[in-house]
Amino acid sequence: MLNRKTSLLFLPYRIRMCIYEIDRWISFKLTCLFKKPYFGIYLDACMQPPERLEVMNELIESEISKAGQDFKILEVGSWCGHSSTLWASVCKKYQKGKVFCIDTWGGAENSPRMKKEAARDKAIKLFLYNIRASGVKDYIVPIRGTSDEMAEILKEAAFDLIYIDGDHAYSQFKRDLINYSKLCKIGGVLCGDDLPFMTTRDDLDEFFKEHKEENAVRDPITKINCCPGVFVAMKEFFGKDGVSVKDGFWAVRKSRDGWDKIQL
Repeated sequence: MLNRKTSLLFLPYRIRMCIYEIDRWISFKLTCLFKKPYFGIYLDACMQPPERLEVMNELIESEISKAGQDFKILEVGSWCGHSSTLWASVCKKYQKGKVFCIDTWGGAENSPRMKKEAARDKAIKLFLYNIRASGVKDYIVPIRGTSDEMAEILKEAAFDLIYIDGDHAYSQFKRDLINYSKLCKIGGVLCGDDLPFMTTRDDLDEFFKEHKEENAVRDPITKINCCPGVFVAMKEFFGKDGVSVKDGFWAVRKSRDGWDKIQL
């Protein structure tokens, strides 16, 4: 009897979730029907809020407008191509540059929902569809593999802008910072996301350290969802005030002496 009552109790929730799933699937199919790029809630294809995309666009516009033809962008973690198409659209606008996109398209190990969404190669199929529908496929080179594997393969390469947005668990994110910072040219930009601010509070630092291998948690101080592994790794790598941050997007410029903050 108790199990039956429990099932009935959750019935409205299950109905709402079913309607939600149907709604997002229909939205996805309608977008594809009109051959438009899809960056909605289906497959978590919308990874960036509008204000962050604006900051990213301003940065890449500034960098590529004064660069040579051989401007190379490396994106570590592309998923369905939301940020990939942004970088590539600016390359197309200036008729120069290339975006190299690294991803397994299998979802992060610490995110069961993404793993489920990636079943049957749905994510990479949507990525390839989006770069075609956005008209930027000639400016994008997909590279399927783990960030660790690709860091070893690309160790002799050098890039003008490197964007790190892969696994946000501390151990993997810290490895990506170490590995890919070496591939950034002197004068180049290293950047990423999911860093709302750089904390200086000891109590918050301790909370982040306790949860650093989790993909995302609710920050008890600011009451916003955040990625503790990113906070911890960034502070260890750059110091407490070593990066420029705006709307969750962070960036630094590589110099011969280390890393410099830049205007965002």
